[in-house]
Amino acid sequence: MPLETAIRKNPKAVYRSLRNGGGGVVLHLDSGQYHSLNGVAVAMWNLIDGARSLEEITEEIRLQYDDAPGDLLEIVRGFCEGLRDRDLISME
Repeated sequence: MPLETAIRKNPKAVYRSLRNGGGGVVLHLDSGQYHSLNGVAVAMWNLIDGARSLEEITEEIRLQYDDAPGDLLEIVRGFCEGLRDRDLISME
């Protein structure tokens, strides 16, 4: 997954936050599958806007969390690859 490529949400992926602020779920409208997200995953999901790249999303997360791990780029990359594998995002 190239660092500079913009990441876009699939329009068939609908996000809803959980009531208690404990994360959220993404529903793929075509498959009917739900995918749960924890709080950090929600922060990453919210940064996927079609304009930001993997590198930019990583830097935004690093700014949001004081204790971000050193391998944050690999964590964000793995998260995005999982979303791509589930057809929840695309890269342009």
